[in-house]
Amino acid sequence: NLNMKNETIKIYSELHDYIPNESQNLKLLVGLKIRLLANKHFLDFKKTIQNDIIVFIDDYIQKRYNPSHFNKFIELYIINKLSFYKKTNNLKEYKILLDSYLKKVESSLGTVNRAYANVCSKYSEYFELINNYENELNWLDKRIETYGLFSNKKNNSYTMDQVMVNTLTKQFVIKSFKNSISLNKAKIYAIKLLKNSDKNDLDYGDNFVLCAFIFEKLKEHDKSVQYFDMAEEYFQSSNHEEKEWRMAFYSLRSSLNLAEIALDKAKPKLKVSLSNILSDKFKNIRADKHAVFIKKAQLILKK
Repeated sequence: NLNMKNETIKIYSELHDYIPNESQNLKLLVGLKIRLLANKHFLDFKKTIQNDIIVFIDDYIQKRYNPSHFNKFIELYIINKLSFYKKTNNLKEYKILLDSYLKKVESSLGTVNRAYANVCSKYSEYFELINNYENELNWLDKRIETYGLFSNKKNNSYTMDQVMVNTLTKQFVIKSFKNSISLNKAKIYAIKLLKNSDKNDLDYGDNFVLCAFIFEKLKEHDKSVQYFDMAEEYFQSSNHEEKEWRMAFYSLRSSLNLAEIALDKAKPKLKVSLSNILSDKFKNIRADKHAVFIKKAQLILKK
């Protein structure tokens, strides 16, 4: 809706006309302002108006609750305010508010609850924003552990929580691989992910590949060979639309890892894999990111 921005600003400007600023209406006004923080057009307001809204909400909360008090109302405000600070790149205020959020949750609820999982998510987000990937993964790890406690309980949320654990675990493994940190933890998570994932998922085969990638980073080449071979076998029996390419590429990656530990044994396999991946049927699929592995294989075969 192209008129949404103007409509949002117009509605805000008329709020006090519709809802008089009286004591019995304060909670309604504060609730509306908290939701306004989450509106993308809040960024278009003048800074003075933005600050006035935040001060209005802060004043209401400070007069009615002690500093350690926590409830859903306060949590919604914190989350929306963090989102605003993120969008405006005000990371100093983001961190101050986040630390306060953590203290409120820990003192009111402890660490085995969904609010704490949300805090972990925001810390992980914060450290990603400042490129501190080690701490990003530390908080992602805590979030996984927290949801893992829920998934072990016999309740109606079991399936949802286990799906969340798997989703976050995959994020951890991928981020660990990309940044070459926490690889030993990622190895444990990659194996768990493979074990706990639904074999009927469309991306189930990727779990073999993640294991292979992590073992390759750790220079555990025998294990990497094993998981690349398992990936190739999986795609061979699948109906995946890229099965032929996947099989060819993972065969090459397996051969390259084998060459690290048994060169003579690897060369015949490497020759076949390289010939396959360089065939015309893959000419429209091969990309720059694959060239480094192709070049490495060619150099090995020249020895």
